[in-house]
Amino acid sequence: MADPGPTAVGRAGNHRGSPGRRVAGSPGRRVAGSPPRLGAGCRGEPRRGSGLLSYFLAYAASLLAATLLFTGAWGWSPARAGLAVTPWPLTVLVVSMLSGRVIRALGERATAVVGGVCFAAAPVWWLFLAGGDGAHYAVEFIPGLVLTGIGAGLYQPVMFAAAGLLPARQLSLGSGVLMMSRQGGSALGVAALVVITGGVARPGLDALRAGWVFTAVTAAVAAVAGAALGMGVRTGPRENHGSGADPVRHH
Repeated sequence: MADPGPTAVGRAGNHRGSPGRRVAGSPGRRVAGSPPRLGAGCRGEPRRGSGLLSYFLAYAASLLAATLLFTGAWGWSPARAGLAVTPWPLTVLVVSMLSGRVIRALGERATAVVGGVCFAAAPVWWLFLAGGDGAHYAVEFIPGLVLTGIGAGLYQPVMFAAAGLLPARQLSLGSGVLMMSRQGGSALGVAALVVITGGVARPGLDALRAGWVFTAVTAAVAAVAGAALGMGVRTGPRENHGSGADPVRHH
């Protein structure tokens, strides 16, 4: 293979994040051997990852706590418990269809914060109102399910879309953070709730209330991560394909 020569090496070094070190007296030129620089999108991944991890901790723990309440403290059958949870996914469906308009009106950061706050408000509602034998399910529990649905429908689109806004060379990083946060957070959320409730098959209301405190705290952490989220992403010359358009910025 022919030697590309210093001119070709200099051209390759001009691309942001490409391997190489600067050649003395030749600004913008690099040679192979030095590590690549991290772009703004890459540096934002820890915040996205912490927000998604906290969110899925709350998500999994909330879903399991609701199921344990229905089948344990309230003594409902698994089929009835499954139907009782449906206001949550139905709300997610409706809110997801409207989330684009909300994001355009509020911006990504504010939408993530609103979603996180709504999700945190749900276990607080259950903490103070849920109890008894489920006779007042419509008042005691459905509002919290609607709040979790609103939170999921607003928070997830913003945080998931953040991975797609990364430059092409960092998409694998964003995808990895997303998958790790989703699966790891869900597993840890279930494990945490099991530990908090003592690992019993039918935990009492006091144990479930402790679980709701945990889900409220983790959802609040997700909201804080959304507030600290820097959504701006600059794309390099290759990602713009020579369009001449300004780099994309988001709130």
